[in-house]
Amino acid sequence: MIKRIVVLSLMFFLCTFGQEVKEDGLKLESYTFPLYGRFLDLFMYYMKIQVGTPGVEYTVTVDTGSSDTLIPSINCRNCQGGNPSNYYNASKSKTGRLVTCSSHLNCQLCQSPSQPCHYTLNYEGGADITINASVYQDTISLNGFLSFSSPFGAILNISMQNSLSKSSKFKHHLKSSSKILPLQSDSNYPEGIVGFATSKGNTLGSTSFIDSLLLS
Repeated sequence: MIKRIVVLSLMFFLCTFGQEVKEDGLKLESYTFPLYGRFLDLFMYYMKIQVGTPGVEYTVTVDTGSSDTLIPSINCRNCQGGNPSNYYNASKSKTGRLVTCSSHLNCQLCQSPSQPCHYTLNYEGGADITINASVYQDTISLNGFLSFSSPFGAILNISMQNSLSKSSKFKHHLKSSSKILPLQSDSNYPEGIVGFATSKGNTLGSTSFIDSLLLS
């Protein structure tokens, strides 16, 4: 039996999956991958994931307060971060499929089972952010050594309203380094978000990224 232990260390910019040792008959595996960023400067940490087959790499913000995974869709109307040519396109993935309202997930605005599954998320904090996304199921990989099939949101539209009256420097960081997607064109900024919370708070009612890693 394999037991995976997840330790998120923002201090050392590493996420570690335990040490491989024998303990009470259990095999503990360990994997380490880097976290980038600096909260005091960018107000975020971020990491790399791959989505689809073949995998397309996305830079995603790590959010310990949510459990949804979101990346920009090729059909997004106002996504400007990262490389637009790499935005998610299920037709280019051998393992990607559109999720419909007939699924067990918490889809919104469903009038018939055959309709595509859509949902809206609201993030509050330094900025009030509203995201509209369609739901797809595809393979998500972490540095090529851990992978699992999971539903996620492909962002169709994002809006952000600054809700803090802080310094102009803070406002600049909110606009250029948004938790979800930057509102400017720059390939160095994160394109999406991965929630590191457990499945209990997942908007779709699916297994979260962290829980999926533990089960993979």
